[in-house]
Amino acid sequence: MSKIRHEVFDLDFYFLLIYSLLPGIGKIIGINLMLLYVPMLIYWFIKKDKTLYKIDIPFLIFVFFLLLYIFVSYVAIPTNKIGIILGIVLDFFPMFGYFLFRNEKSVNSFALKLITVIFIHGIIGIYLYPFFGIANTSNNIVKALTDGVAWGRMASVSGSLGFGNLIMIGFILSLYFKPLLAPFFFSLVIFSMQRSSWMGSAFAIFLYLIFLLKKGYLKRFNIVLSIIMILVIAVIFFVPKFINFDFSYLINRFSKLFSGISESGGVRSSLWQNGIDNFLEYPLGTGFGQVGQVGARYVDGAFKVCPDGDYFRMLSEYGINFIIFFGFIVLCFIYLFFFSNMNLEDNCFFSVSLSTAIQMIGSNITEFYFDNFLFWIFIGINIKKVRVLLVQRTRLIQGCIT
Repeated sequence: MSKIRHEVFDLDFYFLLIYSLLPGIGKIIGINLMLLYVPMLIYWFIKKDKTLYKIDIPFLIFVFFLLLYIFVSYVAIPTNKIGIILGIVLDFFPMFGYFLFRNEKSVNSFALKLITVIFIHGIIGIYLYPFFGIANTSNNIVKALTDGVAWGRMASVSGSLGFGNLIMIGFILSLYFKPLLAPFFFSLVIFSMQRSSWMGSAFAIFLYLIFLLKKGYLKRFNIVLSIIMILVIAVIFFVPKFINFDFSYLINRFSKLFSGISESGGVRSSLWQNGIDNFLEYPLGTGFGQVGQVGARYVDGAFKVCPDGDYFRMLSEYGINFIIFFGFIVLCFIYLFFFSNMNLEDNCFFSVSLSTAIQMIGSNITEFYFDNFLFWIFIGINIKKVRVLLVQRTRLIQGCIT
């Protein structure tokens, strides 16, 4: 027990926790603490193992051109200067996560730390959820934390969109590392009311069941499938009969799951077209913080906004640099899926990245800087895994030749 406590509750854990809670702390004290995480992140980056490999070259080139284009966009095109600064804070610095945990001796300990951090956010979400009636809604702290949260949606310290993605990650990690917590996280994913998180979680469950079948874990497969079906049926049909809670909004969201996604896609299609139009006019990109949530809500930019759809925002802001690097990521993931025999840990981190990628189609979750930070952590872990597999295969071929 003491060994587990030492592995989980160390400096990394407290950094992750503070980093994730900064938006809430800022709301409570009335000061925007967005910039506070930057020196924390730089210090953490310096202390960590940052061993570089040949497979990191595409990422380094990607980052180099992003940095170079900060100066180009600042001078050569009509960018909003405040937007550039906000974009660097929200988008660029979280990319440091690519290096931070991929060389850990035990990825299990990282997973347990992150599960614990996300569990804390889940407890905060339950406490603040107005439908449960736990928190005093007249309390100033509660008002500050729930300010801007859409009606009927669960959130912790930022919004339901970032919360839904964070809880989805907790759910996926718990499936593999802490199965007893999976029902807890699964329930909170539902109460986030974020259909993109539902779809991402459903896809993760699909990958998990495939993994169990491939490994021959038929008993566990049947147990997991049964629990999931019971949970869904209970939430939709039985829980409303025994708990004094208005489930009509939740049921309505479920009943219109696919039609709602189709409607949302119709609404977002014009925003996605904005992203394409920006790219066609500025193929090298508009620069950080010009067309996403920052551009739509906080600054008046000179470009068409794209606040819903990470890929189209990145296409606008990063330009052809985005196409090249994310094409490389796609190739790495294809290699992992079709040409590797992933173990439990590998499959877990692979599932997290793919489920996040699904949400990014219609949502700008990477503009929530902690979610963005986690996105790059898992990208780094998965690309490192590709490197390990390629090295093993090369050695095997050399061994056969000699």
